[in-house]
Amino acid sequence: MNLLNKIQLLFKNYELQRTVIVTVGMFIGSVFAYLLQILLGRLLSVSDYGIFNSLLSVFSIISVISSAFITSLIKVVSELKVNNKFDLLTALFVKVTIAVVVIGFFVFLPITVFRESIATFLNISNLYLVSVFGLFVGITFLGIVPASYLQGLLRLKAFSFWTVLSNFLRFAVPTAFVYIGFSVTGVFTGLIIAAILSFLIGLLLLMKNFSSYENPDLKNQYSKLFTFVWLALFINIGMSIFNNVDVVLVKHYFDAHLAGIYSGVVTIGKVFLFGASTVGVVMYPQIASAFARKEDFVAKFRTYFLIQLSVVLVGLTVFVIFPDFITRVMFGQDFLPSAAYLVKYSVFVAAYVMLNFMTMFFLAIEQKKILFFQIPAVLLQLVLLTVFHTSLDQVINVNIGVSLLLLIFIMLYYARYVGINNNAGVSA
Repeated sequence: MNLLNKIQLLFKNYELQRTVIVTVGMFIGSVFAYLLQILLGRLLSVSDYGIFNSLLSVFSIISVISSAFITSLIKVVSELKVNNKFDLLTALFVKVTIAVVVIGFFVFLPITVFRESIATFLNISNLYLVSVFGLFVGITFLGIVPASYLQGLLRLKAFSFWTVLSNFLRFAVPTAFVYIGFSVTGVFTGLIIAAILSFLIGLLLLMKNFSSYENPDLKNQYSKLFTFVWLALFINIGMSIFNNVDVVLVKHYFDAHLAGIYSGVVTIGKVFLFGASTVGVVMYPQIASAFARKEDFVAKFRTYFLIQLSVVLVGLTVFVIFPDFITRVMFGQDFLPSAAYLVKYSVFVAAYVMLNFMTMFFLAIEQKKILFFQIPAVLLQLVLLTVFHTSLDQVINVNIGVSLLLLIFIMLYYARYVGINNNAGVSA
């Protein structure tokens, strides 16, 4: 009976309930994302699929700019919500939307100007494809605003709904273009249309939180946003490079077929990554809000940490036991060689998920020293991958070694941080 009571209390846990809501939404959304990947893996040639994923990895690295703004904007929105300043929330939404359109244009411009150099480095012959890719990167900056606001306002059900619908559009529209016969260029064209529709849906969902305003003073919000965004930007750059540079370098160093096989490994592994990372998505605005209210957030964090660790261990177990089955289900026989690398790669993904979770926690409490651990680790990864790349196994071994080393140092830093604050009598 005691065990039954504990189980009932667990399911009534507020943090767990919110995690489940977002996890379900992001899981359903990721199903659509991976349906697109599976479709492309089956309809495109292995080399074309490698091209698509190499550009997607470049996008992931560039999108650290938007990730940094999302991270920073969530904190600002959380603080405004705590203080019931919805007029400022509304005005800030308008200003930030204009800003991200401008930023998107200035990201698109250099990609188009240097499309020949980009194409040469990635062994892509279609320059028009690179230009379309550049437009896709610029347009996706629109997603910053609804993603930040829905999370910052703690409207997690609406955020989950928006995530599902956005990912459905990212699946359905590009799929239509592929069937028409536009190949990789059509995929990115469809993704552009889906990004615009997703922004409009997010706008409709947020209308209930907006209020009228008359030229409010946003200097304080701008100051907080841009002060914090630099910290978030550098940290997100590090995490994005850490998770994507291997795909880019494999495309550069290896032949098209092996690069395609590795893209399969990475794509399958990211099922684990996206599924397990939902805990951090829920945790971040909760810790940021508690930090803004000067509440004790350690107990809340420890609950999320246990949830995150449990999810990672379950996911790792599944990928270690069923690598062949998972590969066949997702991509079929052509990508079966990817299964040979999946167990090792899932270890790297597990370490990366925990790293990302801890990083989000330190960002929520504005701890800048995390950079002192991350920057050397990223540089070490780049150097080692540049030197050791004679096989795909070697590439994955480098990723595992560096990620585990970084995770150890970050956990030691967390223990020291909590210990110092507890000894000082401050809520850690």
